[in-house]
Amino acid sequence: MTHQILKSTDHKELFNLAYLGVLGQGKPSVITKPYPGSKTCVYKDHEGNRCGVGHTLTPEALKKAAGFIDDALNMLDEFDYDDRFEHFERDNDIDKFLVLLQKQHDRAADEVGPGSDALFIEQFKQNMKQFAAKKFPKRTFDYKHGIL
Repeated sequence: MTHQILKSTDHKELFNLAYLGVLGQGKPSVITKPYPGSKTCVYKDHEGNRCGVGHTLTPEALKKAAGFIDDALNMLDEFDYDDRFEHFERDNDIDKFLVLLQKQHDRAADEVGPGSDALFIEQFKQNMKQFAAKKFPKRTFDYKHGIL
C-alpha cells in the first residue's frame, strides 16, 4: 500500500491547513539546538506541535519527516525513493509554494525568538496575511479562517 505525502496539492487548501493548524496549536514547532538558548523549527516537535508545512503532510508522511530540520524541498526529496509513498508529480510551482509557506512559520519564530508564543502567533498571522496578499491577490484573507 502506498501513502500520500501531502493532504492536498491545492494551494489555497494547503495555505489554510498550515495557517489554521499553527493557530490552533498556539505556538511554533521548535526544538532546542545543541547549544543553549537557541531553537530551530521542525516539521513536528517533541510536544506534537507542527510547523506550517507539517500541517499539510499526511500522518504517514509526518512520521517520516517529523524530526527533519531541512527546508521543504529537501524534505520532499526524501520521499522520492521511498516506495511506501505515492510519487505525485511535483512541479516547480508546488515546490516554491511549500518553501514560501515554510518561511512564514520559520521567519515568525526567528523574528520573535524563544519564549513568547503569543508574540509568535501575532507575527505568524502578519506573515501569512502578507503571503496571502501576494499569492492570492483576488481572494480575501480572514484572521480567523485563512483564505476565503
